[in-house]
Amino acid sequence: MDSPLPLGLEISGQSDVLFSGPTPIELTVKTSDGATVVDRVPIGEVLGRSLALPELQGGASYNLTGTVTLPRAAGNAYQGAGGILKFRFVSMADRPVVAPVDPVPDKPAAGPGLAYTGLNNLLPVAATAAVLLAVGAGFLLIRRKNPAHE
Repeated sequence: MDSPLPLGLEISGQSDVLFSGPTPIELTVKTSDGATVVDRVPIGEVLGRSLALPELQGGASYNLTGTVTLPRAAGNAYQGAGGILKFRFVSMADRPVVAPVDPVPDKPAAGPGLAYTGLNNLLPVAATAAVLLAVGAGFLLIRRKNPAHE
């Protein structure tokens, strides 16, 4: 019988103000059934840390959806700002737990984990592209709603 694999999500990146300004972008992660794994956590609070994810049973799979949100209170303050955000799925089965942060109570913490192999190398690229598209779309919406700054 296979034992469940404890998973985590390591988040790294850099930005001048998007992650650490007065109204930083926030991360939400949900499962396909709508259960919240991470709820509107400011990115600056989780950079360089591991977030606990649901365990993965042998032979099973699950889908996660991540959303990055720029709070409305930011207004046009971040116009033209940019950043890099990388997501990496890890398992604490291969390495000991290293100072994890668990923003969702009652979830097991996970530390750094599995090495990149094969298609795993595309996950950070795809996640980064998705985040940058979401941030860009948010800036476009803000700009369209406030034509005085054109």
